[in-house]
Amino acid sequence: MAKIMPPSNQAFRNDQIVKGQVKKLYPNNKALIQLNSQSITARLETPLVVGGKYHFQVHISNHTLYLKVIGDKLKNQPKQDISALLQSLGIKASRINTTFIQLLMDEGIPFQKKELLHAFHLLQENKKNPQTMDVLKEMIVYRYPISKDILESLLINRNLSQTELMNRLLREPIQNNSINELQHLLAEVVGSDKVSVIADPKNQFIQHVQKYFQFAGLDFEYRLFNQLNQRKTIKSLLLEYIVKKDGSTHETALKLLQYLNGVQLQSINETDNFIHFNIQIPGEKIGLTKDFTMQFKSRKRKNGEMNSDYCRIYFFLELAHLKETTIEMHIQQRAVSITIYNNTDNLSILAKRYQPLLKEGLEKLDYYLTNINYKPIQQERKTNPFSEKTFSYQGVDYRI
Repeated sequence: MAKIMPPSNQAFRNDQIVKGQVKKLYPNNKALIQLNSQSITARLETPLVVGGKYHFQVHISNHTLYLKVIGDKLKNQPKQDISALLQSLGIKASRINTTFIQLLMDEGIPFQKKELLHAFHLLQENKKNPQTMDVLKEMIVYRYPISKDILESLLINRNLSQTELMNRLLREPIQNNSINELQHLLAEVVGSDKVSVIADPKNQFIQHVQKYFQFAGLDFEYRLFNQLNQRKTIKSLLLEYIVKKDGSTHETALKLLQYLNGVQLQSINETDNFIHFNIQIPGEKIGLTKDFTMQFKSRKRKNGEMNSDYCRIYFFLELAHLKETTIEMHIQQRAVSITIYNNTDNLSILAKRYQPLLKEGLEKLDYYLTNINYKPIQQERKTNPFSEKTFSYQGVDYRI
């Protein structure tokens, strides 16, 4: 599965715990505190030592951010410091708990005590799965509820593909009307009758994406909650089928339902200023060897909608001849810069003849191509959601 790009501009939340360092002391009981990559000037209500590192707990009230010091100055001995933190929080220390907190600390990821307690419980239940810790970290970063169902959905997303699960169900013998309807919809988005590349691949791609959104049923809960008319979708038919059947087919149907839940969960992430959209779609019908992922990261307009003048678009693809490929489009004031990550030799020479067509196509949409860069896949941009100076609390007080 393609990497999920972390959300931008995350703000601190109440009760989060973060490690910080005192950089400078100022007159009038003020200090410069480094929290991950952000520096803030704070009013001290607790004596601190210059150069000292501390665990802080965040509290926000009346537009004022308070940082409560947890325990004593850190000793720069991770195991001892984490054990002391757990003791201060009233949580029993164990090897797996300490390792998980160390992972969060190393990547500068703030966390809440309640998130830790749920995560520790799930770690204990799933300690034989080496991916559990990384998925739980992702759940904290993206603020997903720390629950067993969501963990299972995300683990399935990592280890299986929609195409694989859908094709399993397509191969099942027709036993009743329920499976017949389900197989009909599945055949619209996957299946062995692959569509050959046609003269207009753009329309083929758009039609396939539209069909996926039409038939997958990712809006099932939304329509149910808002009492809208329900239509037959893959998700609604899976729910119908699971209630009626058991056995191996039931297990496959359940896994596909969990997979779609994972896709739905990861599809939208919003902050005050940004929208991040992510979707995974079966690729068989358009000649791809695996599912592909599209991601959009955009500034918000004043009305809360995506701003197509300022955004990044990512395509994670597995191509038949070029193999693993990532395309990043960076759009600023409708000027488009493209970076293609791929390990094929001389790719820039091979792709050069398509550049005029791309430029012309973008201009028809009132966008302007500025440049295309080619880089090895190993240089693909990796982002830590807390590595950038994105925490904004302009015009508010900080108190410790």
